[in-house]
Amino acid sequence: MTPSNILAYLRRTLPFRTLVVLLGLGLFIFIVRQAGTTDIYSGIANVGWGFAVILALAGLRYTLRTLSWIHCFNGPRRLSFTQAFPAILAGDAVGNITPLGLLASEPTKVFLAADRSMVGTATAALAVENFLYSLSVGVMFVLGFGAALIQFEAPPALWIMGGATLVGLLVILTATHSILWKRVLVAEPALNWSARYLPQTNWLELWLSRLKAFEVRIHDLYPRSWTGVITLTLLYALFHIAAVAEVALALALITGDTPSWLDALLLETANRFITILFKFVPLRIGIDEAGTGAFAGLLAFGATVGVTLAIVRKARLVFWLAIGIACLTRHGLSMRTFIDTIKNESPLQLKQSSADAVIAIMARSPEADVHNIKTRLSGMVPNLRDRLDLYTAFLMDSVRPCHNLTGVSTCIAYTPEGGSTGLDQLGIHVDQFLEQQGKTLGDRERNLFHTLFEQGFQRVVIIGSDLPTLPSSHLTEALDQLKESGTMVIGPAEDGGYYLLGLTVPASTQALPDLFTNIRWSTPWTMDDTVAAAARCGLRVHTLRAWYDIDDEISLRRLRKELADPMNTVQAPATTTILNRLFGLAKSKP
Repeated sequence: MTPSNILAYLRRTLPFRTLVVLLGLGLFIFIVRQAGTTDIYSGIANVGWGFAVILALAGLRYTLRTLSWIHCFNGPRRLSFTQAFPAILAGDAVGNITPLGLLASEPTKVFLAADRSMVGTATAALAVENFLYSLSVGVMFVLGFGAALIQFEAPPALWIMGGATLVGLLVILTATHSILWKRVLVAEPALNWSARYLPQTNWLELWLSRLKAFEVRIHDLYPRSWTGVITLTLLYALFHIAAVAEVALALALITGDTPSWLDALLLETANRFITILFKFVPLRIGIDEAGTGAFAGLLAFGATVGVTLAIVRKARLVFWLAIGIACLTRHGLSMRTFIDTIKNESPLQLKQSSADAVIAIMARSPEADVHNIKTRLSGMVPNLRDRLDLYTAFLMDSVRPCHNLTGVSTCIAYTPEGGSTGLDQLGIHVDQFLEQQGKTLGDRERNLFHTLFEQGFQRVVIIGSDLPTLPSSHLTEALDQLKESGTMVIGPAEDGGYYLLGLTVPASTQALPDLFTNIRWSTPWTMDDTVAAAARCGLRVHTLRAWYDIDDEISLRRLRKELADPMNTVQAPATTTILNRLFGLAKSKP
């Protein structure tokens, strides 16, 4: 959901949200009066200084979720604890006091924690962390359901039904882990099946496409080492143990008796269920007290104890919520200015106010990703430092013509392995750096188009970083052709691939055209497969003049000859300088 959609939703649902808050307050007052204010006050007084331990346990849980998020990052670049922890607190605060839940809390976390160049990675890691956390909550429900069967002395028939349910839940959780561990794609076959057998509707295609993009991100970042799985499992186990311990401690302080861990597990499971079901109610005011009071009555603690427990935990929530709001304020934001910020800014600030088009250059860091750069040129350029300098020159000359296009933004989409180190010398602001997402080239291109269209661009062109002599007229022609909706522009490379791919933004009810599935990448058939995919998607295809990229010794020799030709008008100043240093290249006078 985009910021503008969030704000539209807030305006549209204002009467309903106001009614929900008023009903919650009314329910809170009614439940407290029913339970007895005197008894509740007495129970709260019994907690005393033990409330500090309850706060500490809650802080431990926030710490564990922070570590889980950090652990879900893929590659060397990840958030530090001091970046992620305040963002977790602020995000949960926003999610708890607005009716948007995850739609508000998760963007807030990324907004506060990540610098502009890490937004994509932080968002993907957070999505994976939320998914894995949901699996752990599923395990929690399984345990809570089993505890209910034991606590309430269920009859044999219910035991059989309950046992079957537990086995089913465990099978689902195990199957989900196995699918992710083995990289089994589910959304793609569903998309293909629906295209073949179901009536084609825009909304179905749109949501299956979004599901496919989400599935790719989950597969990319899901931990596939036992060390990673065990670490995350321990973090989530400790998180849930701390939650149950908090309930047990609060009950012991309120009642003066030692409750069983089974009772604490049941109450925490019930609380988690209430939280999920009524997330749209700010602070779950009234809901927590009514639900916990009713369930505590079933466990023979009495409704008053349950209501007191809910109020104590609500006070704990408010304490950490206040710290979260303070974290927002520390970043120069109040809740009001935060809403104004998301209204007026895109997460990456890529889009200029007057620009409806963007050229994205897919690149590697010339300083960090050194062992993956231009290895096929090592025969002619054996020195690693020389190859890095040559690649930097290619990149600078690839960016240069983009700067000359009026009303067009430029961004650098860099690989997560190397990060954005060394890319600042290109004359592009850090706000225009964007991290590639995906394991395969097709996944990365798909996600890049998705991200840039979500930023509000109407025309998106993607090129490589080894096109030092590409004429700007190719870019201008591509952008002009993309003024017609439903268009794909492709620039054929001489090796059978393509050096440029451009798309117009899909209609709001349509999915991104799937030009990236079943493509024979890095073969002489790459372009043909892509054109065929565009035809299946019903796109108008415009083909540019062929050009060549510099990815092997043959193309490098061709480049040297071209730049040395005194009659040649091609301009690649940075590349010419490096080639002259390496090979004594110089244009002779006519």
